[in-house]
Amino acid sequence: ENLAKRLPNWDDHTPFGPDEDPVTYIMEKLGSIFPVMQQTWTEKHSDKALVRFVLYGLGAHRIETAIENDTKYYVVRTNALSPLPVRAGFARY
Repeated sequence: ENLAKRLPNWDDHTPFGPDEDPVTYIMEKLGSIFPVMQQTWTEKHSDKALVRFVLYGLGAHRIETAIENDTKYYVVRTNALSPLPVRAGFARY
Protein backbone atom coordinates (compact mmCIF):
# COMPACT_ATOMS: atom_id res chain seq x y z
CA GLU A 1 0.00 0.00 0.00
CA ASN A 2 1.19 3.51 -0.76
CA LEU A 3 1.68 5.18 2.62
CA ALA A 4 2.08 8.62 1.04
CA LYS A 5 -1.58 8.56 -0.03
CA ARG A 6 -2.68 8.00 3.58
CA LEU A 7 -0.63 10.76 5.17
CA PRO A 8 -1.85 14.36 5.41
CA ASN A 9 -0.55 16.53 2.61
CA TRP A 10 -0.57 20.18 3.64
CA ASP A 11 1.99 22.77 4.59
CA ASP A 12 1.87 25.84 6.77
CA HIS A 13 4.52 28.22 5.43
CA THR A 14 4.01 30.85 8.11
CA PRO A 15 7.55 31.85 9.09
CA PHE A 16 8.66 31.68 12.69
CA GLY A 17 8.83 35.02 14.42
CA PRO A 18 12.14 36.50 15.59
CA ASP A 19 11.40 35.43 19.17
CA GLU A 20 10.36 31.86 18.18
CA ASP A 21 12.78 28.92 18.05
CA PRO A 22 11.91 26.33 15.37
CA VAL A 23 13.92 23.61 17.13
CA THR A 24 12.07 24.16 20.41
CA TYR A 25 8.75 24.03 18.52
CA ILE A 26 9.58 20.68 16.90
CA MET A 27 10.90 19.25 20.15
CA GLU A 28 7.63 20.17 21.87
CA LYS A 29 5.64 18.45 19.11
CA LEU A 30 7.90 15.42 18.48
CA GLY A 31 10.11 15.30 21.56
CA SER A 32 8.98 11.83 22.60
CA ILE A 33 10.07 10.32 19.26
CA PHE A 34 12.71 12.80 18.13
CA PRO A 35 16.27 11.49 18.49
CA VAL A 36 18.64 13.13 20.93
CA MET A 37 20.44 15.97 19.15
CA GLN A 38 24.17 15.36 18.95
CA GLN A 39 25.10 18.51 17.05
CA THR A 40 24.06 22.12 16.83
CA TRP A 41 23.73 23.76 13.43
CA THR A 42 23.70 27.50 13.83
CA GLU A 43 23.41 28.23 10.09
CA LYS A 44 21.03 25.84 8.33
CA HIS A 45 20.85 27.64 4.97
CA SER A 46 24.52 27.91 4.07
CA ASP A 47 26.42 25.90 1.47
CA LYS A 48 28.43 24.40 4.34
CA ALA A 49 25.22 23.15 6.00
CA LEU A 50 24.03 21.58 2.74
CA VAL A 51 27.35 19.80 2.27
CA ARG A 52 27.27 18.58 5.86
CA PHE A 53 23.69 17.33 5.52
CA VAL A 54 24.42 15.42 2.32
CA LEU A 55 27.78 13.97 3.35
CA TYR A 56 26.75 12.91 6.84
CA GLY A 57 23.00 12.54 6.50
CA LEU A 58 20.94 11.98 3.38
CA GLY A 59 23.73 10.91 1.08
CA ALA A 60 26.28 9.33 3.41
CA HIS A 61 25.73 5.92 1.83
CA ARG A 62 24.84 7.20 -1.66
CA ILE A 63 27.66 9.61 -2.39
CA GLU A 64 29.42 9.18 -5.74
CA THR A 65 32.12 11.09 -7.51
CA ALA A 66 31.82 12.50 -11.01
CA ILE A 67 34.44 14.20 -13.13
CA GLU A 68 33.40 16.94 -15.50
CA ASN A 69 35.90 19.13 -17.38
CA ASP A 70 38.75 17.83 -15.20
CA THR A 71 36.90 18.84 -12.03
CA LYS A 72 35.87 16.24 -9.46
CA TYR A 73 32.39 16.63 -7.93
CA TYR A 74 30.56 14.76 -5.21
CA VAL A 75 27.11 13.70 -6.37
CA VAL A 76 24.03 12.26 -4.68
CA ARG A 77 21.74 11.03 -7.41
CA THR A 78 18.04 11.36 -6.70
CA ASN A 79 16.87 9.97 -10.05
CA ALA A 80 14.74 7.35 -8.28
CA LEU A 81 12.61 10.17 -6.87
CA SER A 82 11.76 11.61 -10.30
CA PRO A 83 8.45 9.73 -10.75
CA LEU A 84 7.08 11.10 -7.47
CA PRO A 85 4.54 13.89 -7.70
CA VAL A 86 5.76 17.34 -6.67
CA ARG A 87 3.38 19.90 -5.25
CA ALA A 88 2.99 23.32 -6.85
CA GLY A 89 5.76 25.70 -5.84
CA PHE A 90 8.40 22.99 -5.44
CA ALA A 91 11.10 22.02 -7.93
CA ARG A 92 11.31 18.53 -9.42
CA TYR A 93 13.92 16.10 -8.13
